[in-house]
Amino acid sequence: MFKKNDVICIVGSTRDKAGTIYEFGIGTVIEVALNDLIVQPETGFWNSHIRVSKRSCIRLDPLTTSPEIYREPPEIGDLVMSYTHNYRSEPVKEIGILIAIKHTPGKLPSGKVMVQGDQKSYDLNSLIIIEKNSQRKV
Repeated sequence: MFKKNDVICIVGSTRDKAGTIYEFGIGTVIEVALNDLIVQPETGFWNSHIRVSKRSCIRLDPLTTSPEIYREPPEIGDLVMSYTHNYRSEPVKEIGILIAIKHTPGKLPSGKVMVQGDQKSYDLNSLIIIEKNSQRKV
């Protein structure tokens, strides 16, 4: 299942009476044993190797992902979500129908979204498509 030079995700956790908090790390397999792996973690100060159980690892296949960053832009009629979060406040999520796209010279394009009967404007690049408009003519 595992072989040298595999890229893996190593799963760890902290459990207490409140529940379980999971931690994840990425590493490269250096050696394979019966139940364990010797792994070089991708992060850290030292170029050290660690021993981990195979049961706490998941093999990652870089060929099934694309390093190219492309996000399909939403179109009028799509169901979209705006999601904002910063460290000082709770996340704000709003879902609605994209009703207009505005291109103003010198500014980023914006999208007008109908959210619970109100029209709100967002940076078009920040909108996430939830569902494509099935009524769109091809």
